[in-house]
Amino acid sequence: SSTLGHSARAFLNLYPGAGELGAQLKYKPTRDFAIKIAPSISHRGWALQATCTKAVDAGLTKLHWALRVRRVGVQVRFTLCRSGLRFAIPLELWPESAGPLPAGELALLVAFWVAPPFVLRLLFLLGRSLREVLMSSGAAARLGFASVPASGKDTAAATAATTEVDGSEAAEAREHRRLVVREAARCRSQEVAARGLEIVAAWYGDRELLANASMESGTQGIIDVTDCLMAKVRLSRLHISDAPKSTLLGFCSPSQ
Repeated sequence: SSTLGHSARAFLNLYPGAGELGAQLKYKPTRDFAIKIAPSISHRGWALQATCTKAVDAGLTKLHWALRVRRVGVQVRFTLCRSGLRFAIPLELWPESAGPLPAGELALLVAFWVAPPFVLRLLFLLGRSLREVLMSSGAAARLGFASVPASGKDTAAATAATTEVDGSEAAEAREHRRLVVREAARCRSQEVAARGLEIVAAWYGDRELLANASMESGTQGIIDVTDCLMAKVRLSRLHISDAPKSTLLGFCSPSQ
């Protein structure tokens, strides 16, 4: 493995009367995109799975587009993961009852798997290029894509709207912290029983306030995020994204 997110590993799974030997190669060219190639062999024959993973919304939502190829079958699966929820849509492109997979059909099905991520990436690049052209030509201001000097009333209205948005974000963060209490208690009981990782206290806020405050609940500028982090502990490991902490569930700007 490496600090960039690239990794390689091998695994051996043993079952009663069966087993599976395989490997996984992970290539992560950017922070929000990764490709995994996982060949394996078992009593059912060989298999190869390729998965594209795209993270959006500061890593809170992940999209998985997987292709699994066997000697007598091909399946694609689209998976959406959001805040611990997982939705999967499998699609069998070549059923096992159809027999061995010809090379021509295999190439066509692989192209079917490659096309959606490639097209989405191309559309994204085209949209960004078009926006840059509009911004450089001055047409963005006429189309409403760029900001224009605002009057005093407009500035005051914008400030009021921003304050209202900040208040709603703080209320949403408080609601998230309330909802994770039960999940945090469940994870805590499991970790205590296994003598694993237990988060006793965690606070988020200004460093000077954290150093001088008495850490009482409700202290201005400090948020108790103990349950938010405890709910993300799995098998004695804390799993959080590398997004700004103020964007995580249950977090917000401490000044709100």
